[in-house]
Amino acid sequence: MQYRVPREQSRLTSQDRAEAAKLERRISDLVNEAYGLTPEEIDLL
Repeated sequence: MQYRVPREQSRLTSQDRAEAAKLERRISDLVNEAYGLTPEEIDLL
């Protein structure tokens, strides 16, 4: 099965993509913090 990007998603601007990447990074940081991961453990991921 091939994944198709919805038409609305294909119209994202570079600014939209940058904002999404920023939010994804923030979520990742919050999850790592919630699990109490050290920088060394994060590097292993």
